[in-house]
Amino acid sequence: MRAQGLTADYRILGVIPRQDMLVLLAHSLAVLNPSRFEGWSTTVEEAKALGKPLLVSDIAVHREQVAGRSDAKCFGTDDAAALAALLEGLARRHAGDAATSHPPRPDPTLYTAFTAQYIALLKTVASAHEVAA
Repeated sequence: MRAQGLTADYRILGVIPRQDMLVLLAHSLAVLNPSRFEGWSTTVEEAKALGKPLLVSDIAVHREQVAGRSDAKCFGTDDAAALAALLEGLARRHAGDAATSHPPRPDPTLYTAFTAQYIALLKTVASAHEVAA
């Protein structure tokens, strides 16, 4: 980032509290997940629950997670040019947004729905584990 003169535009936060992550996610233009492999991406599910556009690497699990979403774009894991084009398009579409308005607030019912789905999944997994034990 330093070599490209981008340090004023980006910050690497490292590990942050979950509540802080949710605030950042709620105010983001999109969510980028460039993984080469995933079991199941919670980040993708959180972004979907908040109605955020997604830029994800073109791996099987991401394709499954974003299937049917018009606001999700995939890029090859080794295709920096494709990712750059997606990021440039996103920036172009949102140029001036920060100067003229705040990002739209996510619908609180999305949090509730995501939480309910997550709890149901945990109960299913816990129940299956108890039967197997």
